[in-house]
Amino acid sequence: MRVKPATLKDYPFPLAPLDQQKRIVAEIEKQFSRLDEAVANLKRVKANLKRYKAAVLQAAVEGRLVETEAEIARREDCSYETGAQLLQRILETRRSQWLARANKAGGKGKGKYKEPAVPDTTDLPELPEGWVWATLGMILSDIEAGKSFKCEERPPMKDEIGVVKVSAVTWGEFDESESKTCRDKRLVNEKLLVRSGDFLFSRANTIELVGACVIAKKVISNVMLSDKILRFRLLSGLEQWVLYNLRSTFGREEIERLATGNQESMRNIGQDRIRAIRIPLPPLDECKRIVADIERRFSLVGETEGQINANLKRAERLRQSTLHVMFKWGNSAAHSKHATSHC
Repeated sequence: MRVKPATLKDYPFPLAPLDQQKRIVAEIEKQFSRLDEAVANLKRVKANLKRYKAAVLQAAVEGRLVETEAEIARREDCSYETGAQLLQRILETRRSQWLARANKAGGKGKGKYKEPAVPDTTDLPELPEGWVWATLGMILSDIEAGKSFKCEERPPMKDEIGVVKVSAVTWGEFDESESKTCRDKRLVNEKLLVRSGDFLFSRANTIELVGACVIAKKVISNVMLSDKILRFRLLSGLEQWVLYNLRSTFGREEIERLATGNQESMRNIGQDRIRAIRIPLPPLDECKRIVADIERRFSLVGETEGQINANLKRAERLRQSTLHVMFKWGNSAAHSKHATSHC
């Protein structure tokens, strides 16, 4: 948008006497200084909340957030299913599901069942009692990917089909509006439509954002997976546990360790490397208690962040209203002085 010089030249501008101008400017600067200090404090609190969330996730994956099942078992003199036992049960389920799919397909095209690779734990810290190291491949039953093809760069309308972009999973929540429209109905595959509850993972992005993941809470639009947005099928209801692990400092380090690419602007992590991501696995009941505690804490943080964002917007409105009031007051004062001099 442009403003013509002639428009500015003819624009009426109230001009107060010089001493009045100085008082107005001094008052504006005083009010703006207070606002700047308040805004800086709000941003400082916001940054501290971000660090707190990271600390919560790190404590969670290290077994320091809630009482462990081992501690409970000792106190109550009872037994529990360990992480190792849970992992063994998951592996048995994984194998049986694979065999069921192979039998359904008549044994064609499936080959021989391949056991997932065990994690190399030589450089990993010791886990709490009852926990075990696993790889993501051990607890995944499948990874699904879409395809890349030409689309219109706009979100789909109600009766259209879209394809999600990497930005749909970048900022912590699934944003289905970050999608493009597929105009060729021959390319539509209903099996690739994103559904509520899907675990989505970005296999390509910058080094800071590759591996960004979300659980789609509520999907209204018809949007398909792309070649860069993968869907994980996880076993034993471990979606939330895996999500928080991959978002933790340790999880980010694992993703960045396994991602490939020479340029900082774009990194990629292939499916074999995704399956090699190492992850700590507690007993299932402990997983559930940890997830519940994380969500309780994050809910409180979310409320505080909402208040901070509202106050930041309020501060910006106050800045504008301060200018409006000061210039209105200055102009009124100048007119009053001018009228008095004529009496």
